[in-house]
Amino acid sequence: MGASLGGMGGGGKKKESSSPTINITPLVDVVLVVLIIFMIVTPMVTKTFWLNLPPKDKNEEPPPPSDNKPLVMTVDKAGVIRTVRNLPDMKGSERQAIERVGPVFFIGSTEPGMAALCSLQCRVQGKGAASAQLLQECQALISDGPFSFAPGTIAASDLAQLKHFEVRCGRDVLGTLALTPVPTASFNQEGGFTAPDAFDWSAAAEEQLQDKLSELTGS
Repeated sequence: MGASLGGMGGGGKKKESSSPTINITPLVDVVLVVLIIFMIVTPMVTKTFWLNLPPKDKNEEPPPPSDNKPLVMTVDKAGVIRTVRNLPDMKGSERQAIERVGPVFFIGSTEPGMAALCSLQCRVQGKGAASAQLLQECQALISDGPFSFAPGTIAASDLAQLKHFEVRCGRDVLGTLALTPVPTASFNQEGGFTAPDAFDWSAAAEEQLQDKLSELTGS
């Protein structure tokens, strides 16, 4: 930086003054040097770790698909608890024997080796109701193995007003269990059949239909 101060000379004449200036050329050189240093040092700072994993067995067979379909839990007057695949026909003596009915859901992670703490809700949907009512809520550790979730039971006399149970995690519906048994048609001697009563189609009914078709086709 150069500067000159004006003043009176010996001859009484005023000398011309110059304004101070800064030479930024060296500053640009320094910035470029620092930038180059950072570009060289940054890749060297990154560290690499080597992890030795066991070799994968080529002959290892995939695990069989797990049957995680929901079950129906019934409690009779003697306090005996039973679990069945489908809701029994609540008519006659069987209806009088069963006092309470509840769902049993099996929940598991779709990713092997993954686990997480989930907030599970079991809700029951009434016929004609706008939203499902909360039956029970709990925190559960869900892993890749099946976790049984039995939220409780309701009176068998209330089944006529209910449509299905459902289990949720947040806003996601993980599964449903229909409370309306799938009706069966009655065949007569002429080869005809009597149409069953009106039935609300559900995911459980679709699942039972696919199972029956698989049995008939042998697939």
